[in-house]
Amino acid sequence: MDFSGKTKIGFILIVFILSTILVVSYREKTEKVSVIYFRRTGCSVVEKTDNIVQEIDGDLGIELEIITVDLTREEKLSEQEIILKNEYNVIGVPVIIINGKEYTGVFTKESIEGEICKKFLFRPEECK
Repeated sequence: MDFSGKTKIGFILIVFILSTILVVSYREKTEKVSVIYFRRTGCSVVEKTDNIVQEIDGDLGIELEIITVDLTREEKLSEQEIILKNEYNVIGVPVIIINGKEYTGVFTKESIEGEICKKFLFRPEECK
């Protein structure tokens, strides 16, 4: 079977595109998930989100790196917290960042856990 030059180029292009999609999908997955939680006291939505983040940290049963940045007294923020706030352009709260991307879904325990579980390369048993 003899393939023409155009057919070979088309086949190579398809293989390249599929490989690129696979690599991009793989890069978004990880073995450890980091969560950055921006909060401020005095807001009922933040208080509910505080409870959700605490429950996820304790109940999910997987190792998470959770960093909480309390913006209540911005003049007391550490240099690292200021960098994080500026990097993610945080203005209002609550804001949850999961592996570098802002979580924009519904702020329920189940929804946030589901998003966290999507980030694992190999889903832990607790995520199934």
